[in-house]
Amino acid sequence: MKRDNQNFLVVKNNKSKARASFRNVNRLTVLNSEAIRLGLIDIATKRNAELEIDLRGIKFIDSSIIDTFNLLSRMAGRYNSRVVLTNVSNEVSELIELVKMHAVFDIKHVLPISEQRSVA
Repeated sequence: MKRDNQNFLVVKNNKSKARASFRNVNRLTVLNSEAIRLGLIDIATKRNAELEIDLRGIKFIDSSIIDTFNLLSRMAGRYNSRVVLTNVSNEVSELIELVKMHAVFDIKHVLPISEQRSVA
């Protein structure tokens, strides 16, 4: 089942900074990785910009999402921009460390368990 970009990806732009968040999902997988890439690549490739990806409520990501975030980060670097992951759950943080990508991603804030919310 493919997800429509406009149903779950929310992007707010403010000059050189953009914030992406997700609604009505708690898992990011191959089913929505292409929509995320397409929805965020233009922002990541803006010169001197910052793309903040807010993962609040996300409990699981698969390797396709890690690949997507890695691609966005690499592309941003080419334009002197950066991608920052924020409000990362412990589950997602553990996976990022397990696949040794914690040194690649700029992680701004890992949520304490008490602040992690579930999305139905």
